[in-house]
Amino acid sequence: MAEECEVTVIAPPSCYPASDFDWSWDWETTEVRNGCEIVRLWAWQLRTVDPSFVDRLLYYFTFVAHALFWLFQRRQKYDVIITTSPPIFTGMVALPFSMLGSLNWILDIRDLWIDVSSDLGFISEDGIITKSSRRYQAATLRQADLITVTTHGTTTQLRERYDFETEISVIPNGVDTSVFTPEPSSNEVELIYTGNLGYGQDLETCIRALHYTESDVRFRIVGDGDLRPELVELAEKIGVSDQVDFMGLVPREQIPQLLGTAAIGVAPLKEQDSLEYAVPTKLYEYWACELPVLALGQGTIEEIVSESGAGVVPSGSPRTVAREIDALLSNKEHRKQLAERGRTFVVANYERQALAHEFVQLAHRVNSPSGEISTAQARTEEAP
Repeated sequence: MAEECEVTVIAPPSCYPASDFDWSWDWETTEVRNGCEIVRLWAWQLRTVDPSFVDRLLYYFTFVAHALFWLFQRRQKYDVIITTSPPIFTGMVALPFSMLGSLNWILDIRDLWIDVSSDLGFISEDGIITKSSRRYQAATLRQADLITVTTHGTTTQLRERYDFETEISVIPNGVDTSVFTPEPSSNEVELIYTGNLGYGQDLETCIRALHYTESDVRFRIVGDGDLRPELVELAEKIGVSDQVDFMGLVPREQIPQLLGTAAIGVAPLKEQDSLEYAVPTKLYEYWACELPVLALGQGTIEEIVSESGAGVVPSGSPRTVAREIDALLSNKEHRKQLAERGRTFVVANYERQALAHEFVQLAHRVNSPSGEISTAQARTEEAP
């Protein structure tokens, strides 16, 4: 079976971070990148880091409406449509074509948005938004030809919550190990975090832990998000602001170099039941750059760190986290062993090019009358 395929990506105008982009009125633009056609369709654009509820809805639904109109005119050109969630509304583009039998549909779920939003208090579990979202999610799960997820924990939570028979394949997130490579560490900072400063990350515990460490540990936080002002205020309040460097957003290509300046990569998730499925992509990037990992959270993140042998997952107590930080920083040889295991682990299991190859195979199978599955595909569907 041929493994090549022609790919068209449909996306809204670039608008994040808002300060880097002007408002676009272009109805449609097209470019080719790495052999893929990228079509940007006009949609409402977000202009702040923390947009209003109305702005978010306008952004999501204007894009869905435009994408539906665009695809309807070209529906005979394509064989398979892949929608990625969140936002969950992208499935609205595929749903009518799948119901009519004109396109095969792979529903790619990367985040359990409804469960997490409800668990963190953003939407009411018994509210109309949650109930209608769950009914819609159930319909998409039943209608899709194949569901792909990034962790086995996601499969478990979906099967427990919804009644559907659609097959699920696990294609985890990964890392380009030719880009994220070990750098001679200058150890300008002891701890580094890269990513969103949002409600699912337990950066508060990490900052509080600095108060209990035996040395003046330096912690570099690369990224931005809703909680940045609160985290800055917390660092000042407990007297560790001189130990925390909030760098804000940086170009993506600078991340590997920044990781080379650190001794430990931090991947903190809150200990919420709804987040037990999650494994942050930053985990793979830390390991690819030969950084030992200090992670927080429960469930799948604990399992993968244990499997890798390349990090620690202390309980979410600031004092406990501080003890683990001190223990790692006091033993350079142990950090080196963890770091080498991490690089070996991601090269063997989470190389992005190999994972992309598996996804392409799945797309061919969904489009094949026989539905024959390859050895590589079967491996991703086995429970751990």
